[in-house]
Amino acid sequence: VDAQQKATQAEQSLADLLAKLDAANAQIAEAKNAQTVAEKALADANQAHAKAIENLNTEHSDALAKKDETIAKKDEEIKNLTSDKAKADEELKGAKDALATAEQTIADKDAQIKALGEDAGEAPDAGAAPENNGEGAKVQTLREFDPSLYKTNKERKEAFERYKRGEE
Repeated sequence: VDAQQKATQAEQSLADLLAKLDAANAQIAEAKNAQTVAEKALADANQAHAKAIENLNTEHSDALAKKDETIAKKDEEIKNLTSDKAKADEELKGAKDALATAEQTIADKDAQIKALGEDAGEAPDAGAAPENNGEGAKVQTLREFDPSLYKTNKERKEAFERYKRGEE
């Protein structure tokens, strides 16, 4: 009986150990499964991280290129504005020179006019006088009929007829 009891106990112990082994194997399988899931999650996270870094690098490169392009455009605008300013300054200088020349010409003309108005010619009596003696152009004056010179209406009418014919 002892041997049978020991054999039963040994079988019982073996069954307990097998149950513990099965439980341990199940835990190992769960742990491996959890490890696989964790490794996949880590790989996904690393891939997402790498993609995010790549996107950030691309955005950064694009922003730098856009900044460089903007700076180049602004430099071109500054160059054009500087050129336009230089042209405007040159035109202003030309206009000032022209104004100074015009002012000097006006001053010279004013001096000539003043000199001509104040000083007599060097030989005022030289040459013959003009026929009209400086009276200006000959202007034809209109004829007038004065009826007060005639006493009667009949004389006035006759004189007026002669006036119309140019006899008087």
